[in-house]
Order: sequence, then structure tokens, then C-alpha cells
Amino acid sequence: MNNQQSDRGSEKIFDFIREGINKKTQEKNNKRQPEYYIKELGDLLNEIVKNIKEKSNLHEIEGSRTIIDLYCHKLDNEPIWCEYNIKTYIYSKDKVIECHSDTQNSPYKIECTHYSGRSFELSDLLQNIYFIQGIRISILDIYDILNPGVLKNLDKQYIHIKTVFYINLDKPIKENPKIGKNSNKFEYNNGRYYIEIMWLSYDRF
Repeated sequence: MNNQQSDRGSEKIFDFIREGINKKTQEKNNKRQPEYYIKELGDLLNEIVKNIKEKSNLHEIEGSRTIIDLYCHKLDNEPIWCEYNIKTYIYSKDKVIECHSDTQNSPYKIECTHYSGRSFELSDLLQNIYFIQGIRISILDIYDILNPGVLKNLDKQYIHIKTVFYINLDKPIKENPKIGKNSNKFEYNNGRYYIEIMWLSYDRF
């Protein structure tokens, strides 16, 4: 009797361990798919839209379009460095708010122009750093999955990665998203999110 109870206890322990291993394996597999980082990027952009909505006193958001340009290069054994230009357009019925951030003029600032012409800024610097760095890392992770090893071996080349991300909050998420890829372009559409990533490498002068 005691042996049977001990065996059942051991089985439960091993089941628990197996469940943990399977969960970690699944998480690793998910992180090898671009969809994992597309969701991360979408969550970040949704957070930015939410903050802008609160700051501008909009009652309702229909969707947004964000254009992100990364200009990246790598020197010797140093980490990859990317200058960025981010523009977000937020749509609410017939109203549009445009927000902008870039390396040259307003690093880690997100400045917006209200449809009425009034300008305002998202003033939480630490949160802006989190948003901008998260956007940059998510895009580089997606690119690295699509083109393994390229970012580690840029040598004396620059790479321009352009991302256009549409969010339509009125649309349901499809179970089977449309995915397309060719030599320098990737597209993903799950109904609510549509993302287009294009890239071009060129020599440094």
C-alpha cells in the first residue's frame, strides 16, 4: 500500500517536471517565430496609442499606422547600433493625431500634434525609453529570425529596416494569419494587425 502511494507520488512529481520542460520548450519554439515578436511590437504600439489617447482626451480610437525606420550598423565586436525615425498616426473618426520621435532631433521624446493644431509631448522619459528600445529590439528580433546571422556579420555595411504597422481595433484576430516573405520583404496580416517589413543593405561610404 505504501509502495503504491509512493509510486503515485513519484509519477505526479515526474508529470510536474515534464510539464515544466514542455512549457519551456514551447516558449523557446515560440520565440523562434516572428509572430511572437509581432505580438510584442503590437502590444508596445498599443500602449503608446493608449497613452496618447489619455493625453489628448480622445474618447475613441479606431486604429493607428506606425512607420519605423531603423538605420543600423555594427563596428568590430561592438553591439549593433541603430538610428531611428518613428512616426505614428492615430485615427479617431475624422480626427488624426501625428506623433514623432527620432535620433537626430528628439531622442527618447515622443512629440505629438493634435488635430486641432495643439502640440503636446509624452513626458514620462523612462516610459518613452522603454517604448522606443522595445520597438527597436522587437523589429531586430523579427529581422534576425527572417534572416539568421545577417546582423552579426554586417561588416562595413549599413542596413535600413523599414516597418509599417497598421492596427485596426474594429477587426477580429484571425486564427490563420496571412504570411508572405521574399528576398527583402515580409508581410503578416491577422485581421487586426498588418505589418510590412522591408530591408536594404548598402556599403558605408
